[in-house]
Amino acid sequence: MPNLEFRPKRRRKRRGAPILVGVLCAAVFSAAAAGIWQLNSTPVQALKPLELDPSVVAAFSSSPQAVAVQAAPSSEPESSSQEPFPEEVSSEPAQSASGQSESAQTPGALEEQPRVTSAYFDDAVFIGDSITTGIKLYDVMSNTTVLASTGIGLENILSKPAIKYGEETLTAMQALAKTGAKKVYIMLGANSILGDHDTMVGLYGNLIDEVRRNAPDSVIYVQSVLPINEEIFHVKYNPNTDNSDIMDFNKKLAALAAEKQAYYLDVGSVFRDETGGMPADYTPDGMHINSAQYIMWFDYLKTHAIAAE
Repeated sequence: MPNLEFRPKRRRKRRGAPILVGVLCAAVFSAAAAGIWQLNSTPVQALKPLELDPSVVAAFSSSPQAVAVQAAPSSEPESSSQEPFPEEVSSEPAQSASGQSESAQTPGALEEQPRVTSAYFDDAVFIGDSITTGIKLYDVMSNTTVLASTGIGLENILSKPAIKYGEETLTAMQALAKTGAKKVYIMLGANSILGDHDTMVGLYGNLIDEVRRNAPDSVIYVQSVLPINEEIFHVKYNPNTDNSDIMDFNKKLAALAAEKQAYYLDVGSVFRDETGGMPADYTPDGMHINSAQYIMWFDYLKTHAIAAE
């Protein structure tokens, strides 16, 4: 009996040691293999634009566009498909006791100002992606200039010839230099919201610098990325993006605008419901906006504008 009891103990001891050694060897091998894979794998791109839904993008201008500034009409015709804007007043902002514009002294987030007329946009240029092309598609402000394309993003706006200007195809900055703009409105970032936000802000800063170089006498407006309708957007595009990502980027964008002596416009506030997202009836795909929302956009711009110096 003593011998029978002793042999099982020796067998358990011999079985346990090889198993333990095998587990340790497997762990070491897995760690080494993971390290080798990370060293040799292709780095993830910092910016990867969204692949927009073709059925939605087809409704927008698919070709680059740049429309020359037209003379401001003596009066704005009313469209049966659009609600007229509220009564408009002088384009001059409120004056301080010193006679200077108070808003002009505070670059960064711009609060509500006295309403300007449509003539304010005669010498304005709008730079952006497919959302901005809708300004011309829906003829929201026919007297302004649009330098926008569905192929433009923060990662390529300074290098890609995507703007048809007259008989030439130019980069946005080359076209901007020809406009003599006194106000420049920028709305970019929606297509690259999945990328690293610090990288995006760095590219945005470079863009602002180039805008100032090519339109040195202009007032620069940095417009927020619009909110999304998450339920629709997650089906159409990507389930990993939500409005908290957009709000985080917009906060950094506002800080950048202040740093660059530009004006930040929280255009997205016009389209946020009580949840912080975009109402479903405002958007066909959770991202782009319908024609009526362009009216809302410009109504906001008319109450958030300063006089060009």
